[in-house]
Amino acid sequence: MRIVCPNCQATYDVPESLLVGAPRRVRCARCTKEWLPEAPPAGTSPDDTGPDPADGSPPAAKAPAAPATPQPPTSPLAAPVAAHPAGAPNDTSSAASPALPSPHPADRLTPDAATMRQAQRRMIVVSMLGWVASVAALAGLAWAAFVWRDSIMAAWEPSKRLYAALGLI
Repeated sequence: MRIVCPNCQATYDVPESLLVGAPRRVRCARCTKEWLPEAPPAGTSPDDTGPDPADGSPPAAKAPAAPATPQPPTSPLAAPVAAHPAGAPNDTSSAASPALPSPHPADRLTPDAATMRQAQRRMIVVSMLGWVASVAALAGLAWAAFVWRDSIMAAWEPSKRLYAALGLI
C-alpha cells in the first residue's frame, strides 16, 4: 500500500499487513512527522477484479489513469511506530511487549548505552596504541641517529653542525 506524508508529501510503500487492524501511527523518514494513515478496507485490495459483493455485479471498468504528478522518491525507511499518547516518549521497552523489536528503523540502529561505552573504550585503547607506536617509532629513529652518527656525518656533511650543537661529536 502506498501512503503519503501529509506534511512533506513523501510517498512510502508499506505492506498492507502492517496497517490492517488497529490504527497504527507512522513516522515520516524525511520530516519526522507522525500520523495515522488510512488503513485499507479489510479483505479488499486495489487490484480486486472480482464481482462486487453488494450487488453481485462485476466491478466497473477502470478508467485510464491520469498522468501521475511527480512524487518524491519512495523510501523504505517509513515504518509503523508504536502508538503512544501525544507528548509521551516512544518507549518500546515496556513490560507489555518486551519481545517485540523496535518498530522504527532509527530506533533499531541506535545502540544502547552499554554498547556505546564499549565502543568508546575500544576507540580510546586504539588511539592510545597509536600514540605509543608513534612515540616508539620516534624513539627508535633517535636511537639509530645516535648509534650511527659517525656514518651519518660521513655521508651527510650538514649533519655535523646538528651533532655539534647537541654535543654529540
